[in-house]
Amino acid sequence: MATCERCGKRTGILDKHGHCEKCHNELFVARMKEMAGDGSPDVGIKYEKRGLFRKTVGRLCGAELPVSKIDARTGYCLNCTEKLKTKYREKRAAAEEIPKYQNRSKIVVGFGLPEGPEITPTDEELRACQIIKEALADRFDVSAFSVEKKSSNYTTLVYKKHDVLRVKITDRAKWISVYVYGDDRDAYADSPLFAIEKNKQQLAWKAAIEKADDVAGFADFCAKSCALADIFAKQSPEIAP
Repeated sequence: MATCERCGKRTGILDKHGHCEKCHNELFVARMKEMAGDGSPDVGIKYEKRGLFRKTVGRLCGAELPVSKIDARTGYCLNCTEKLKTKYREKRAAAEEIPKYQNRSKIVVGFGLPEGPEITPTDEELRACQIIKEALADRFDVSAFSVEKKSSNYTTLVYKKHDVLRVKITDRAKWISVYVYGDDRDAYADSPLFAIEKNKQQLAWKAAIEKADDVAGFADFCAKSCALADIFAKQSPEIAP
């Protein structure tokens, strides 16, 4: 906001002499009357309508409108300003309706994805899953196990739609991930078995292995995941395969 040098009024628009709209028009009319010589009020009215602040052009629509219909800050007319506000509100509302994880997809081998060294389970990964299945065969339904590629970074052993084991065995990396429950979380918190796991607040813990046979030492963790899957399946039969 600026201050008119003549009347002291604070306004957003001044002419080049530092006068507000009212003072500018008064001075303009007085000057035109003086030039007319006879002081005729008709002359003053005639020139007053041509005052600098009488009309201006909207920045967005280009319409010639009175100054009172133009936003002094943006230069937009009031109609354009309201349209822009409505458009912004609609755009924001549409963005809020998009689900947060709608683009997250599940990767499963054999469903149209190109196969490669990171998509198809390696022989050692399949062997590791088979070792766990055989270790648990006397306690759980072997037919309920399946091997899926839910991520390009590892292979998953699934029991009744619940993850039991994640394993990655390649030339570059060898590790597994199992779920750790209850008292085991305190018992193995400082165990070298899970030394590579940096975040033990999460449910699945990662462990380093050297070969597929090493997964046999994690069969008990997998058995607890399977037992929970059986409980969930009994409570909600629709989740069972």
